[in-house]
Amino acid sequence: MDRIKYGKYFYYVISVLLLITGLFGIKRLMTKADLPFSYSFQDNKIVSTEYYDIIKPGDVILNLDGINISSLFQLETILDEKFIEQEIDLEIISSADSKYVLQVHLTRYYRNLNFILISLIVGLAFWITSVFLIIKKYGKKSVTALFWVLILFSVATMTSPGRYFPGTDMIAFLVRASHVTSYFLGAVTFLHFTFTFRQERTKIANYFITSLYTFSILFCIVLVIVQIYSITDNTSAWVFVMEKLWIITEAFLLILIIAGALNLYLNYRNINDRPERKKIEWIFWGLAAGACPFLLLWLLPQVLGLQEVVREEILLAFLILVPVFFAMAVVKYHVFEIDVFIKRSILYSSLTFITILIYFITISIITFFANDLMKEYSNLVSVFLIILIAFIFNPLQNKIRHFIDKVFYREKYNFEKAVSNFSAGIKDKNTVSELSRYVLNEIEKIIPVKKLALIAANETGDRLRILSQNNFNDLREYISAVRVNKLSYDRNKVIAVAEKVEPGTDADIKMTEVLNKWEINVVIPFKLESKNNIGAVIFGDKLSGLRYTKHDIDILKVLISNVTLALNKLRMQEKLVFEEMEISRLEELNNMMAYYVSSVSHDLKTPLTSIKMFTEILKEQNSFVNGNSNEYLEIIEGESDRLSRLINNVLNFAKIENGIKEYSFGKTDLKSCIEDALKIMEYQFAIENFKIEKSLQENVIVTADKDSVKEVLLNLFSNSVKYSSDKKIIRVSLKTENEYAVVEIQDEGIGISQSDIKNIFKPFTRSKSSNALHTGGAGIGLSIVKNIMDAHKGRIETESVLGEGSTFKLYFKLDS
Repeated sequence: MDRIKYGKYFYYVISVLLLITGLFGIKRLMTKADLPFSYSFQDNKIVSTEYYDIIKPGDVILNLDGINISSLFQLETILDEKFIEQEIDLEIISSADSKYVLQVHLTRYYRNLNFILISLIVGLAFWITSVFLIIKKYGKKSVTALFWVLILFSVATMTSPGRYFPGTDMIAFLVRASHVTSYFLGAVTFLHFTFTFRQERTKIANYFITSLYTFSILFCIVLVIVQIYSITDNTSAWVFVMEKLWIITEAFLLILIIAGALNLYLNYRNINDRPERKKIEWIFWGLAAGACPFLLLWLLPQVLGLQEVVREEILLAFLILVPVFFAMAVVKYHVFEIDVFIKRSILYSSLTFITILIYFITISIITFFANDLMKEYSNLVSVFLIILIAFIFNPLQNKIRHFIDKVFYREKYNFEKAVSNFSAGIKDKNTVSELSRYVLNEIEKIIPVKKLALIAANETGDRLRILSQNNFNDLREYISAVRVNKLSYDRNKVIAVAEKVEPGTDADIKMTEVLNKWEINVVIPFKLESKNNIGAVIFGDKLSGLRYTKHDIDILKVLISNVTLALNKLRMQEKLVFEEMEISRLEELNNMMAYYVSSVSHDLKTPLTSIKMFTEILKEQNSFVNGNSNEYLEIIEGESDRLSRLINNVLNFAKIENGIKEYSFGKTDLKSCIEDALKIMEYQFAIENFKIEKSLQENVIVTADKDSVKEVLLNLFSNSVKYSSDKKIIRVSLKTENEYAVVEIQDEGIGISQSDIKNIFKPFTRSKSSNALHTGGAGIGLSIVKNIMDAHKGRIETESVLGEGSTFKLYFKLDS
């Protein structure tokens, strides 16, 4: 703490000493002497540009008090030793090549106080800003560097060469030495300041800065020595040396300012941090608005030896913008958005310009139509128009300005009216989607924003989803990965990017990096009816570019509390509707299960009846010598197999439904599988009198579970038998197509309608055809077929015409 305290005192002392030096310089400017007529430097001669006494424009000044004059710098240096009203001798050669000597009395160099006053104001602006930085932000490298930039240019502005006294004039030495060194060192410290925006400075950059300061100090020592010699003996060659060194100093200043601007540009491109980029934007605007006019229209012509384009004091006035913008870069960049500051200034300036333009157009129209009236009553007409502007155009300008603020820079609202209208509108919404859309539209009317989204927890309550959004398209994919606990730590606290909310706003800024990545400025969480069921409204940049104020956050919290109540109500309604639908679904499932149990019982009962009946017949016979015994035993065996298949179907369906069915894949000959399945179905084909037609290709090998493939074939064969009451024929073929083995099973049964065909692979689904209602079955066979084919990464295709039969094609991937 003491270190910081004494450090500040050091800078305060330096500031006071340099301010005193600057004020000495201002005082000396007020006594600076000059010739009583204007002159310029043309063709390496000092030429009069106006009439004075016997002097005419074009007359050349040869010497002053016997000292030959060959440059403006030399003339100014000699005159600075004189005092106002002092009489001097000028030797002049006229345009007719005649020489004459004229005694003149020197006059004030600055005939009005404009330059001195502007120099004082600009210098004080630099000085005050530099001290303000130390008071507010002492300790940062960028602040320290900027302090030296501002304080040195403050001295440079206030210590323009003024009067000095012959001999040892210590104050003159101090002022002039301060002027030349502050110009040179100010440029060096500016370049150093631009390096403070780099996150990591390389060794080369450090070496460059150190070398530059070393060279600058040595050069400034030379400048000071030459400056002192040039005023202690203003007739010597030291004056011309000083002139050359001053041109070098001005050129060096210009080069270093340009180099600093380029360095800033490179930093700006390489920096991703938004606050740092805004700092640099403020500096760029300071250079553009304040320094560029002075550098390009005054300093550059001086270096190139050209005539000035605009008076120095006018360009000097622009420099007052430099400390303002530079200070904003390191202190208040987060309070004022540079884009808004500039755009708003342009808008308001445009309005003022339009008002003035209207005034002059009105004057012109009146002059055109009433020229005589204007001549006689010009003053009266002007006063009338000024009053007219005040009563008509000024209110109009205020209305336009109010409109701009309302649309682009809105900061104040009719709080009660906004909340009342918002709450009333919410009550009419009947769905979450409709409510979400309404909420975003209304919020945008109150606070215009570029991006806006309403999010909430999903059905499971562990992830977030977007209910509605404007211009947040990129967020849709990301938001589903965000866990609810990211928002649930403190639902009453706003989450925000630090530089996007007004200082002092109660907001959590820990997630700034993540929010910046997705161009989110503010997140206002809210809690829904259950513990983990939460949501939030997400805001991007305001349309105006301004920060979110405390007032903005307060009104948004009130609005969002209304949204929470409405969402809770709609979610409760949806929950009730969902529960009713769930009850209905469970009832339907219960009915399906009852039907399933009934169908399975019926299917199981049929073979059991046959088995029991033929067993009793055999028991009544004395021996098995009877010729019918073998037939009865075959029937018992066939019905037992049929019963086994039914039971296997039920067990396999249960395994598939529970996800526990296992497969044993291996090299499988499909022809062998088909023949095995047909063998198993021989009994059923025989008792139903079916004719089987086969066309089976040899050596068709696939990777499959042989038992599961048989199960698929048995289910399809059973269905063909079940649904073929008249034309009892089944055609089975095996062939290869491209990369697939294709098993085709075709029957000429009752067929399947197009409306039923899309649902036949769903569990417990049976055809609604009248011919199929009495065929029995639980509706699980084709479901098992579909699951087995999916497990084999194959597919099943169905073609059917109602009343003409069906064709099922099984596609298996061939082994390469």
